[in-house]
Amino acid sequence: MVKNEKLKKPGISEEVEVLYIPVPPSRSPLRVRQRGKAIRIPRPVVVNDSQEHMGYKFERFTNWFSGTVRRRLPVGDYTLEGMEEELIVERKTLPDLVKSIIQERCSIEGDI
Repeated sequence: MVKNEKLKKPGISEEVEVLYIPVPPSRSPLRVRQRGKAIRIPRPVVVNDSQEHMGYKFERFTNWFSGTVRRRLPVGDYTLEGMEEELIVERKTLPDLVKSIIQERCSIEGDI
């Protein structure tokens, strides 16, 4: 299903047209070969940080993820269950990203 929306974003004077084209899931289960054997990879569970109040919703991706859980994450806003050490997603606004980069740069320069 293609979804077309017109959005009014804060700080942008004109409407922005957004076109959603969902990517269909694989028709067959994902399989990985290890030592000559095919191993079926299950759909992952998305972990949302419990302190993320206006976070993304993953319910429309039921063909990609087997579900979502909310719990406190020590770092980041999202991860996949079982991959908390390897995959961390931090959601930021542009001003927050710039502020984080500047503060981190000042911190690193102070350590040198």
